Amino acid sequence: MPRTVAAGALAFLGPPQVPGLTAFHYVRVSRLDGAQAIVTLIDPDGVDDDFDEPIDTEVIRRRLVEDAESTLWPGSYVGSPVAFVQPDGVTMDTRAYGVVTGYTMHADGPHLHLRQGDTARKIALIHPLNVRKVDWIDYVLQVESGTNTAALNTDELGDKLAAIRALCATSRTGLAAKAAHELTVAFVPTDQVPVIKPDTLQVVSVPRQHVLDCALKRKAKKGVSMYVAPQSTTRSKAMKRKAASNNNEGPARARFKHSLELSSNESDDEPPDQFAAGDVDLEEDKQAVQRQNRSFTSASAGITLPSVDTSGELRSHRATTFRPTPIERSVHDAIGHPSHTGKEPQFILEYEQQARENTVDAPPVLRAAYDFSFDVRGLSVMHFARVTRAMRLADPDASVNMVDFSRKNIIRPAAHTPSYMELMDALMNLRHFGIGFYNDDTASVLQAAVQFMTSLAEGGEPDRETTRRLVLWINSKLGRFRGIILSSGLADALHVKDEFHISDRLLCELLQDQQKAVLEQQKAEIAALSARVSALSGVKPQGGASGRASWSQKQKTYPKSKFDSVMEVLPKKGSLELCMKYLSKNGCTGVEVLTSAYPRSERISGRKC
Repeated sequence: MPRTVAAGALAFLGPPQVPGLTAFHYVRVSRLDGAQAIVTLIDPDGVDDDFDEPIDTEVIRRRLVEDAESTLWPGSYVGSPVAFVQPDGVTMDTRAYGVVTGYTMHADGPHLHLRQGDTARKIALIHPLNVRKVDWIDYVLQVESGTNTAALNTDELGDKLAAIRALCATSRTGLAAKAAHELTVAFVPTDQVPVIKPDTLQVVSVPRQHVLDCALKRKAKKGVSMYVAPQSTTRSKAMKRKAASNNNEGPARARFKHSLELSSNESDDEPPDQFAAGDVDLEEDKQAVQRQNRSFTSASAGITLPSVDTSGELRSHRATTFRPTPIERSVHDAIGHPSHTGKEPQFILEYEQQARENTVDAPPVLRAAYDFSFDVRGLSVMHFARVTRAMRLADPDASVNMVDFSRKNIIRPAAHTPSYMELMDALMNLRHFGIGFYNDDTASVLQAAVQFMTSLAEGGEPDRETTRRLVLWINSKLGRFRGIILSSGLADALHVKDEFHISDRLLCELLQDQQKAVLEQQKAEIAALSARVSALSGVKPQGGASGRASWSQKQKTYPKSKFDSVMEVLPKKGSLELCMKYLSKNGCTGVEVLTSAYPRSERISGRKC
């Protein structure tokens, strides 16, 4: 251990060494001024602060520590309440609370000394940190005590602690009912809990309610210290009974009444008896019990209130309430509107259904929209199509339970083959809904989808089959947006906006499959037409080009006549046939006009008949 005080040296000091300190701190020597040193207070969780009071170098020398402690700063936990992870035993990996009384350095790292209830233990301080400093409110309420760290990590614990502290601040007396409902360990106000004084590190036991009141500054004006138990709780019942038995003036209430009826002279001249204080305390205890058990209505008033059984109504309310899973909550926390912070999911959905002016009011659709469940839980863009009063009047069977947000009220299938205008109407309604229900980043994704669909129809509106594929494509993109939020966060999920493009791979595959189906259908229609023509002509078509030529040649054949028989015996010149009009002229021998008799050949010199 270093024994030389120099600039940059590290020490661990507290009020016993430096009266100007209110708690124990790490200090680092900034500079030396003769036999005194100017130091800086180290705050591992915040900003370091200069300490104005010079400290003797001899005091610092006795409290020097190794620089290795600056890795995890174990001394910063001393004198503070902490939440820590149980390292072993049947409670391994669960969270517990205690106060840190000291620490030691070992070869494997620092070890904290903890006081937990009536027991003490040592735990190794490791990184990532398994110990977290908490407020006295968190410590006395044991928030999330016994919860497994895999189910609630350190960051999530911080959010939970802040929420409980906010609930406690709303109550002027006692523990807020909402805060008590969130606790994993029942809060018993009279239970004793150890607290540690930050200046002397003395551990004392006080009631939990006393710690809660002092932490909430309910007793600040009375000058009550959290580290000193209230007098009324330290006085045992046996002492009160003994003080009451020493009084010879009758029952306790009569003695209390007699003390009040004393004259002012007697009260001023004679000091109170030793048992008088006990009588007053006993009477105050009785009055407190009577106030706690007092009925809200006087029995002498003769008023009888009818009893109303609300158990059935409570069960019905619970059966229709939406209770999101942790995954659904995490998704909505990432995409939800800022006004939803701290509000119950049921309240959010009912407000959207009844207070806001939109056409999305079906509970199953709102429940699925809570965590953007497109494509994964059956939610489709077409579920946001406008439902007018005329449509509801025309189809009364299509109505749903408008107050049941539970999962038993399943979502109904959307329109299967919508037109392009119906898709655009639903998509624009979804964008309008998302502006008030989601944050700006999520609403920008819906805006990108609307812009792409608008530009797609500039060359002509797609048919219903193409629109059906576009609905599938948009649902898959919105579902992909939700999946990336779960895996990587909202910042990475926003890149989905760039995928609303005509060259998107999935969109190209869907449209190509549609064209293949159209081509196959056209080929089938041509084959069917050819079969019908063949059936009418009695000729069976053959495959290939030669078959089509043979079929075409056979279609041009006719029955032979007498003229055909004469033509077969006439003289020919190669492939040319003799023209019949020359045979009908008188005096023509056919020799001189041989060339002219074959009109298809090239003309040569000669005279026509």
